[in-house]
Amino acid sequence: MNFSFDFFQKQHISPFYNKLFNYINYEEVLSPNFESEDAIGNTIHEIKFISYEEEILSLEVSCSKGTYIRTLIEDIGKSLGSGGYVTELRRIGFSHFNITQSRTYEQLLELKNIDLESLDTVILGADEMLPNIEAIYLDTEQSRDIRQGKKIQFTGFSSIQKIKLYDDNKQFIGIGESNLLSEVLPKRLFI
Repeated sequence: MNFSFDFFQKQHISPFYNKLFNYINYEEVLSPNFESEDAIGNTIHEIKFISYEEEILSLEVSCSKGTYIRTLIEDIGKSLGSGGYVTELRRIGFSHFNITQSRTYEQLLELKNIDLESLDTVILGADEMLPNIEAIYLDTEQSRDIRQGKKIQFTGFSSIQKIKLYDDNKQFIGIGESNLLSEVLPKRLFI
């Protein structure tokens, strides 16, 4: 199975590769033909060299969801003829979020000690994790039915798609799915 390096460009191949492993052709390793056993339909957008110290190579990988980073590292190690494994794995971004937007536990405790409103200013709602999903606002009857696990009538969808559901008080209550019969079915509710 192949990784797709749609956005990988030659300029990302650092000169360190030639100094560190002058017998390896990295353009071949990091090419669209690079073989991986477990990555089906995943995309590696970019691999950045961060450091090489005490035989530990640090990389930053930008990839599509479902990519097995441990498998990618094993595959790169195999291609180098030296093996490879992950000693530390840190997610520094997800969707539209970046690690710079995160808070430490201690920072959250400080805000809580000020007051709960301060804490509320930095805690995100579950619906904010889904920026690309269309939202619908339900009336009182639709809100009740969805909460009871019933499908509701809702026109306006010409395809099957996931939908954020907000109740009659404009509170996020979960995820639904439209169908081709002008119905919305509850899929995952937060009530």
